[in-house]
Order: sequence, then structure tokens, then C-alpha cells
Amino acid sequence: MSTVILDLAAYAFKNPLALFSRDARAASLMLAGAAWNSAVGDQVSCEQFRRQLAEADAKGSVPWTKLRANSAAELIALLVEFKKERHPDDYRRIVSLDLKPDGVVRAIWQEPEPASAGAAAATPISGKQSGVRPTGPRVPTAVPTSPPLPVVAEVTTPQTVSAGNATSARKVPRRQPIADKLLRAMKRYSRDKVVDLAAVISGGRNAEDLQRTIVSQEALARLHSAHAPYVYAQNVVSVLSEQLTGLKEMNSLARLIEEAEEECMPGGPPMSPLTSSYFTCWAFFDACVGIGKETIGSVGIAVASAFGMHSELLRVIGLMQQSRMGIYVHQGLDKDAVLLRELVTGRSVRAISPAGYMGQKGELWYVRVLPPPSPAMREHVAFTTPYLLLKANEYEWQSYFRRTLPDASQEARIEAYERHMKYGPSRKYWNEFVTEAYVNFRSDVIYLTGLPDIPESLPHSSANRDLWR
Repeated sequence: MSTVILDLAAYAFKNPLALFSRDARAASLMLAGAAWNSAVGDQVSCEQFRRQLAEADAKGSVPWTKLRANSAAELIALLVEFKKERHPDDYRRIVSLDLKPDGVVRAIWQEPEPASAGAAAATPISGKQSGVRPTGPRVPTAVPTSPPLPVVAEVTTPQTVSAGNATSARKVPRRQPIADKLLRAMKRYSRDKVVDLAAVISGGRNAEDLQRTIVSQEALARLHSAHAPYVYAQNVVSVLSEQLTGLKEMNSLARLIEEAEEECMPGGPPMSPLTSSYFTCWAFFDACVGIGKETIGSVGIAVASAFGMHSELLRVIGLMQQSRMGIYVHQGLDKDAVLLRELVTGRSVRAISPAGYMGQKGELWYVRVLPPPSPAMREHVAFTTPYLLLKANEYEWQSYFRRTLPDASQEARIEAYERHMKYGPSRKYWNEFVTEAYVNFRSDVIYLTGLPDIPESLPHSSANRDLWR
């Protein structure tokens, strides 16, 4: 819920990716809370947030020139429409919103009664409408586009239940032993290492200096507005990686990446089928160790959050950490974007292709698609150079997933698919597939053929090499 409200609050700004003061972000949260509760028909709670906003305005804390409208009423109306468009079936009521010093939002919310939720959807909102009466909460589900930044646990109001039933709906974040150990050890490191790391993380306080260190404003300006935030975030993670992998707590991750680099020699054809965009994302966000499946990205997020990195930059890095490769069917073009449908999940997206390859309807792509980096944007981003899958058609890939994924409910199969695409049955699985399936390349696309579990279909597999001995 915290991330959903943060997205709504960000939409209040003309430029959601800009860096704002704590007071400005607090004001946008009050607007988001008022709009959300207004959208679900709870005018009582809506007025509570309006009063808090009025108090902030009286102190001069509301940055009207940077917001989408010049009055609270207009802004709330805009945010109500945004909420209805993005979350039409979510009728939870926001009880309170608390902005922590590190930029993390703590949300307390309650679920409506099923009958009340239906009424809220069908009944026009009026000033006389009574608030939706809450019951105890269910376990909150993850929003697909939200980053895993569990610095402060999300809180819901516990339900009064009979003995033997669950009494809490608190999210339990996955343990991160490496990140926890590293944070405890930071004080022991020499000042030069800590200062270098702090200089990278200080982007929340001096974003322009950080941009000059990592990627120029001119270079960012030449990129699509949906692509630029991810390029910037990946460069930040790259510098974090250089600092972190020199520390002994990161030895297991550093060895994993070093061995993969020596084996795969990434950089793109003709030297290697593994492009820089593919391998860098794998190394930062997918290559994991330990029970916490920790990656350079997840450890970087934990450390950067503790050192005060700006919440918006953390959020974008979090989207990249949550991402994975996928198999997509090309559904055609829409102006300068590609329409893609993911094979197993059935999700359809409109994506830009920064590599330049637009493709043709019916093609199968193996690619990492990132969500819009801002609530104000609609375009997804095909972040890696597309791998075009030849010969094996949609039916044959569906058969592969039937062989690979468990025979379970659709929800369980999708969860298994997402794990399979991010981690594979082994660390080397997808890197080996790309290497063994390689056929040819152009500057904007790489051609692969075959299926991962049929060695004979892969041109460079050991099974085919044996034929030439």
C-alpha cells in the first residue's frame, strides 16, 4: 500500500522524477490520502487529510508552482481520476500516512466490507456520504511494479478473531544476511572507502553532482524520457557495485560475477552472444547467493537506503531489482512503440525499444521489459537488446513451459514462471541458453534458435559439438 500511495503522490507533481524537499513530499502524501479516500467514498477520512494539507499550506510548505494544479480541490480531483484508472478495484481506506526521515512511507489502512466496496464503486461520491465501515484486513498482495524496499514494514489494523485464526496481516520481508552484515561492518572500514560510498549515495542531497559523476545531462537528454531514469539508475548501481564488491562481506557475490565474466566474456557479438545490457542486468539484479537470494542490487538498495539515498532513486533501482527477462510475442507496432504480450502471464505492454529494433508481428522476443519509471508515464522499456527466437514457435515454447513449470493453478504457475525466468534452475541456465542458441546478430538484435531443454536444438550445445568429433 505504501508504494501505491507513493505513486499517487508522485503524480501530483508536474515532474514526478524531480527531487523535492521533505515538506513538499509530505504535502503530496496528504493530497494522495485525501484523493484515495475520496475515491473510495470515505469523505470523513478525506477531510482529515484536507485539514492536514491546509495546515501545511498555512506554513508555506505546499509547492504549488511544482504541482499539476493551483488548488487542493483541482489536485484531488486529478488524483481521484488517476486512482480510479490505476486501481479501480481497490477500496481500502487510508487511516494514516507517515513520512519517515529516510523517505520511507508508513501506511496504515483498513479493508472495506465486500458489500461496501461494491457500493463505493457504484455510488457517486458526495459530501454527505458516510465512510466505508472497515473490517479486519487480509494479507496485502504485492503490486507488480513496486520495488522491494522493506525498510519500514507496512502496517495494517489487526482483526479480532477467534482462537486458532491468524491475527496479523504484517508483511514479512525476506532476510538479507549479507546486507545486514555489511551494514553492521561499515563503521569498521577505513574512512576512504566509506567516504567514496557516501559520495555516491549523496545523490538525494546533491543530484546534479551525482549525475555529472555518472552520466552527463546531455547524454540523458538524448534518451527517451522513460529510458533515461533507468540508464541513470543503472549507472548509480554500477558505481555502488565497484565500491561494495571490494568489501569482504561481498566476496561470494563478487566471485560469482567474476567467474561469469571470465566464462562468458560479455560484450556482445562477435566476441560473445551476451550483450552488455543483458549481462549487466543479470549481474546486478538476478545473480544471487544465499537464502535471501541477495544480489548486488538488493544489497545496494539496503546500504543506500541506510545512507540516505533519495527515495525516488531508490524506487527506480527497486524496479530494476524486481525485473527479469521474459518471453514475449510481438503484437504489432503503435507509432514508435512495440506491442508485446508475455507468453505465460498473458500481460500486454506498450514498450519502447531503445536498441532500435522494432521487429514484426508474430516474432518471439527474449527481453527484459521494465515498467514505466513514473506514474505519469505509460511506456514500458525493452531495456536489453532483444534476442529474436527463431524456429521454435509460440506453441513449442508453451510446450517447454508445460514441461518446466508445475501442474498447478494459474497463479502458482505464473509465480513459478517468474522465478524460472529470473533465477533459472541454476545460475548459469539462461546464460548458457543464450550462448548455445546463438545464430547471428545485427547491431540492434541478436538471433537465437532452439529450446533450453532440448540440447539437440541448440547449435552450440555439447550434444551438437559431439556430432563433429
